[in-house]
Amino acid sequence: VQHLPYAFAYLDDTRVGSVDRQKHLEHLDQLFAIMAENGLSINIDKCVFAVSNLEILGHTISATGTTPLPAHTAAIGECPRPTDIKQLQRYLGMVNFYRRFIPRAAQVLRPLTDLLKGGGKTVEWSAAAENAFLLSKKAVSAAVPLHHPDPSAELSLATDASDSHIGGVLHQKVNNLWQPLGFFSKKLSATECRYSTFDRELLAAYLSIRHFLHMLQGRSFQLWTDHKPLLAAMTRISPPISPRQQRHLAFISEFNVLLVYVPGPENVVADFLSRPQPPQVPDATTAAATTPVD
Repeated sequence: VQHLPYAFAYLDDTRVGSVDRQKHLEHLDQLFAIMAENGLSINIDKCVFAVSNLEILGHTISATGTTPLPAHTAAIGECPRPTDIKQLQRYLGMVNFYRRFIPRAAQVLRPLTDLLKGGGKTVEWSAAAENAFLLSKKAVSAAVPLHHPDPSAELSLATDASDSHIGGVLHQKVNNLWQPLGFFSKKLSATECRYSTFDRELLAAYLSIRHFLHMLQGRSFQLWTDHKPLLAAMTRISPPISPRQQRHLAFISEFNVLLVYVPGPENVVADFLSRPQPPQVPDATTAAATTPVD
């Protein structure tokens, strides 16, 4: 079924996505004909036809987008406090499965991931860990629905860096509304925490682009940042200070990206990483500063 643009196969499961009921019936006829030609049969008891949403691999897929499966988020919400490292690892694995739906996931989970250090088998629970445990459950239950990518939509990638974390959120503009496509966050290593503000902001942009590479490659997009020196660095004639900066800037310059400076007082970029709908941002033509990158 690889040549059928509306059919998606995963192991022995096949999903058919259609814009309306009539097209759906036509697509099913074509799929069944191909299966018959190849001697394949289906178990009718395991089939679901003509539905508006479908549960697939722990997610609910609908015409508007993707959300975590309610039964799974409920199970995470009812999960008891871990009492040893294995239970903690199991819990973190469940939460990280839905990480792309959670703004600032790395920051929320940090007190829990810090408990994994040291190689011990027991968990030294603290007030910070308890708070993170409860916040992570709340974050999963309030997971932001992610929209299906629109190949013709305008894209924006907002990035931000703090002393201990970096993050980004990818949006697309459809019908003059920004729709979230995914969230990215990462806890900085001890070495990265010692980076300058510029280096952390550059790292946030670099790693965010790498994370969303499958959605950004071959597309034009805006990169929103509240760190003005990052724009100047992209047009700097003299070599960057360090080889690492040179690698990161060279990677970013490979994309058809327009850097947009969002003034710090508006605090927009930080909001992007904690809210699904970004506030109004100046267009590229009216932003305080914009720099095209060839």
